[in-house]
Amino acid sequence: MTARTLLLIFLLQTSFIAQALAETILIHAGKVLAVPGEEYLTEQTIRIEDGRITALEAGYTAPKEAETRIDLTDYYVLPGLIDSHVHITSERSPTSQLKALRESEIDAALFGAANARKTLMAGFTTVQDVGGPNEAVFSLRDAINQGHI
Repeated sequence: MTARTLLLIFLLQTSFIAQALAETILIHAGKVLAVPGEEYLTEQTIRIEDGRITALEAGYTAPKEAETRIDLTDYYVLPGLIDSHVHITSERSPTSQLKALRESEIDAALFGAANARKTLMAGFTTVQDVGGPNEAVFSLRDAINQGHI
């Protein structure tokens, strides 16, 4: 990946998160990798309302006055990545065993919130936590689903 591509990804993620929570965004995508194992779709509009993808439309839909358009007609767009083995509420370090004894599940959940943001900004929209403290992981999941985080 070139530095230009990485910068574009960073800018899109940052602006997307800020804008997506309050308005409708139309992404005009040149190519969309929508279904694994199938050919990519061309000239698609991805509709995002209140931070959630609500439609994938063939062609480039003209935005209404209150809608924001992001032009990715020269790029490939793919859905969020999935990581099926993470430890979202902790990290391995020389002091991790000591931290496990000293910190509560509340600490783990707050650490997990910061890690969830980093993970999202890296392009992962779905993760499976394996072996984390159940209360912290489930509370974090619920807070994300309710829009608190």
